[in-house]
Amino acid sequence: MCPKPLRYIQGCDLLEGDWGMVGSIVLWKLISDGETRVSKDRIEAMDFQKKVSPDHGGPGSTVKWNVKYERIDENVAHPERLLQFLVEVTKQVDGYLLSEE
Repeated sequence: MCPKPLRYIQGCDLLEGDWGMVGSIVLWKLISDGETRVSKDRIEAMDFQKKVSPDHGGPGSTVKWNVKYERIDENVAHPERLLQFLVEVTKQVDGYLLSEE
């Protein structure tokens, strides 16, 4: 991952399985709305046919996020803030990757 913490991503730990493989579980340490939060993510499936779609002849890459959000119960807020958070994290990771080229 990143050798240094980023503004929104403070770190992550592999809890189960192998990095980036089906069945793996990762615990993310994040900063959202100024508060420390954690997210436990599990890779349930991967479509290797669609995993990478290189666009030859130009710089850069394209990322497509697919997020399935399940509320624990009706008292948990809808994920509108999560969407904006993912936009900001994506911009930050993009900046980091471009600085490493």
